[in-house]
Amino acid sequence: MDKVQFAGEFKLDKCELISSTGTFADISAIVVEINIFESIFKTALTGSVIITDTNNLVDNMPIIGQEFLSLKISTPGLVNKDLAYDFTENVFCVYELGGRTPASSNSEVIELKICSPELLKNHRVRVSKAYEETVDKIVTSILENPKYINTRKDLFIEETQGIRKIVSPNLNPYNLISNLARESISANDESPHFLFFEN
Repeated sequence: MDKVQFAGEFKLDKCELISSTGTFADISAIVVEINIFESIFKTALTGSVIITDTNNLVDNMPIIGQEFLSLKISTPGLVNKDLAYDFTENVFCVYELGGRTPASSNSEVIELKICSPELLKNHRVRVSKAYEETVDKIVTSILENPKYINTRKDLFIEETQGIRKIVSPNLNPYNLISNLARESISANDESPHFLFFEN
């Protein structure tokens, strides 16, 4: 049974790059570093994966910044497999090819910048609609609506009090949700402190 040998050690169960044409490439053997960033002040997960490319994957696949990354990470020796970080159903999007540094005569180190697909969808769409509902129901509607964010992830939305009448003036969904979070009051304890984030 494997055990943790140093702080921050992880076991890479799966790391697969999926191109926009549907081509798969298992890159788990060439991964050097994985960084995933989350914050209660950020609306989505972002990160980077650094790989050592010896097969000229960038040109052969090709990697153009429109790929998906299927990722599963666990802690060595972890008995409960449900505690693994599983991004195989909800994959990351590769939105940019970062720095390319030659490592030797036949390899180079490449940074793939990744984010939640909902973040990209947020930048592409606008909400122009009138709502008359509690804020928690408006937010749920925006996140689940196929025309807007269309997320299939688990949502944890605290109930709010008071019916709001609003007209969204052509805002990105996350901007509208952040504005509503600032004006919301909890139905449970009347707290006005709401945050909108992904973890």
